[in-house]
Amino acid sequence: MDGAAFTSARRRTVLVSLASLMWSGFAIGAADAQTPLGTWTLKSPLPTARAEVAAVAVDGRLHALGGVVDGKSVSTHDEYDPAADTWRMRAPLPEPRDHLAVAMVGGKIYAFGGFATPVHKNPSNKAFEYDPVTDSWRVLPSMKVPQRPRAAKST
Repeated sequence: MDGAAFTSARRRTVLVSLASLMWSGFAIGAADAQTPLGTWTLKSPLPTARAEVAAVAVDGRLHALGGVVDGKSVSTHDEYDPAADTWRMRAPLPEPRDHLAVAMVGGKIYAFGGFATPVHKNPSNKAFEYDPVTDSWRVLPSMKVPQRPRAAKST
């Protein structure tokens, strides 16, 4: 997820190459009212370095979902608060997944598909809903077709 951005009432945070930052364990760079334009500051690092992470913002906080650690899909779910520059663990995904598709609608996170086994193996048709207020996941009806990688076209 490159070039993702979200806004909170107190600062504007721009995330660049989020997945690669999470994989390497580096902190998120941020520009806020106290930071001159065109500069970056280091922020608190993601607690667990992982690849193929999904990310979505809800109410000014960033949620990092799933991913790959040591060659295995994980169900890890961390939430970043830019105002406090802290991460906290949240309820894990119901099942380990990487390459999830995620969206925020009505204050809830929706996670779809992904892979159960890296790399690009066992596509999932599962769908989940996360409620940040109750810190809980709900399993939704499955999609009709699992997520599948696109095959290369031959000429």
